[in-house]
Amino acid sequence: MDKEKMIELYLKGYEDGLTEAWRSAKSMVSRYDGWELKSRMKGKISTLYQDVSSKRYKIELDPSVFLPEEDYAEVPGDTLELPEIKKGEMYLFLERKPKDSFNFFFKSIPEAEKGLCITSERIENIIDKYGEYDVVSYCNLAKSNSQRNKSYETISFASLSRLGTVIGEFFKDNPGSILLFQGMDRMIHYNDFSKLQKFVDFIRDKASDNNGYIIVTIPPNILEEKKFNRFRNLFDGEYVIDD
Repeated sequence: MDKEKMIELYLKGYEDGLTEAWRSAKSMVSRYDGWELKSRMKGKISTLYQDVSSKRYKIELDPSVFLPEEDYAEVPGDTLELPEIKKGEMYLFLERKPKDSFNFFFKSIPEAEKGLCITSERIENIIDKYGEYDVVSYCNLAKSNSQRNKSYETISFASLSRLGTVIGEFFKDNPGSILLFQGMDRMIHYNDFSKLQKFVDFIRDKASDNNGYIIVTIPPNILEEKKFNRFRNLFDGEYVIDD
């Protein structure tokens, strides 16, 4: 790697770090003040290693996120024709980065009754990018059930029963609604594969019974071919983003 590229990579990381820090500060200032704000910021700083660990996992999963944009094909978004998904269906989005799935989800909100986004991403960042919708609720996926944010429930990757309850109640209370599930690729490492298959079957049935629909987004090539074919067969269709 030449000197110019090393400098570019360093500056990109530096810029991303500053952006994330100011976004986090902005979010905290809007929610807390005084002693509580100081305590929250101190707590955030003390757990930075967790964010670094999460970033390392994503880079190991997909090293291209660490490269300058010209070194890899940019993921197409609004320019692609998104699939027509019928109520009662569950669709698999295979994409290196969760972009088209989020575009589809938020574009579908006007036609759906309500939306539920279950994600391992920072919810504040999603709201900053796509806007705030009164009809959209969120749940965070994480390593443990400890709350990331008092405004949203945090559920561990291993808590299939709790996730099933949340999703089942969502579709029962809001027929005709849409669920975006991002983070299932992480759940593969925390759950027996056969149990995860049963979980996917369960949430598909809940959507179908209540005329709702589900988008699941995962990166390609995260499973060996045999398991992946079993997994993709659980869905009514799939949408592949070619890098």
